[in-house]
Amino acid sequence: MQAGPRVSIGGKAGVNFSRPTELYPLEGWDFMAIADRETSTRNSFGAGVFTDLAFSERFSLRIGLDYAKEGNKSRADFYQYSSGSRFTLVSFLTENTELSYLRLPVEARFGFQVRESPLRLYAGLGFFAACLLDESYKWTYTMNFAYPSPVFLSETYSNPPRFRQFNAGITGSGGMAYRMERSSLFLECNVSRGLIGVCENFEEMNFETFSIGVMLGVSYRLGK
Repeated sequence: MQAGPRVSIGGKAGVNFSRPTELYPLEGWDFMAIADRETSTRNSFGAGVFTDLAFSERFSLRIGLDYAKEGNKSRADFYQYSSGSRFTLVSFLTENTELSYLRLPVEARFGFQVRESPLRLYAGLGFFAACLLDESYKWTYTMNFAYPSPVFLSETYSNPPRFRQFNAGITGSGGMAYRMERSSLFLECNVSRGLIGVCENFEEMNFETFSIGVMLGVSYRLGK
């Protein structure tokens, strides 16, 4: 009879895709008639270590420590109405925000063996707390100073907003593992959604984080 949970330790690494939940609206931000925004996903490296506490063949608890980058890259184009029912690009704004976090996720996990094979499928749901390790913010405003002729001049600024040092939210995962005698190789997808705005002093930039990670990893069971 098992006296306590089976303990496994492991690590994982992969790629993290992140983008903000919502950016501030552009309507009324400038004197231009129309504003369009395009936001791209930030791709970065992610890694982590963890401990699994297996209470049964189906249920376990995972406590981890992850490194992840959040943020966004966006461009906003501002147009002015000109003659002939045409709209001319008169300026555009590009932003690049990169926030590096150390996250502590805790997940309750449910899994099952695929018949008689060594494959195991699992899914988990939980929460995370995170502290900010590093930050980078730059924005460039480019304006057509010879409107309506296309002569653009740019200015780049790096004075960052004051970002919060703490974040928290919900996290979930799902994947499959190939089990060997005492170790397992796994491929999983992690989803994290921050519930706290990242900015302290600039409400219009106070977006919440959202990221999806695809990770490869290995775990090793301790004890008997």
